[in-house]
Amino acid sequence: MAARRLRQVRWKEWKRPQTRYRNLRALGISERDARSWAASQKGYWRVAGSWPLQTDLPNAYWHKTTGLKGFTDPWTAARLAQPALADRRDLKGPAEARLRRYAAR
Repeated sequence: MAARRLRQVRWKEWKRPQTRYRNLRALGISERDARSWAASQKGYWRVAGSWPLQTDLPNAYWHKTTGLKGFTDPWTAARLAQPALADRRDLKGPAEARLRRYAAR
């Protein structure tokens, strides 16, 4: 959700279709796709969830260009600092993997 919000803000910054086209081409989108998405009438939130922005503005893009780091690591560390969650053994899936990874530190 946070990455999509960042993509939405970036799309709003590229206000004009010419700017959107130029920046999409710089990110490696084909000319035809860049032209169609730059002229899109869809809303900012919908375009932020579209495949061109999801593939060309991934989480690594934000880390590389702005220095932003992921939200899951600090969130997990803060949650594990609470004694009630650090002792849970009934977690399954990705939550269990995160718990084991941070409990091993």
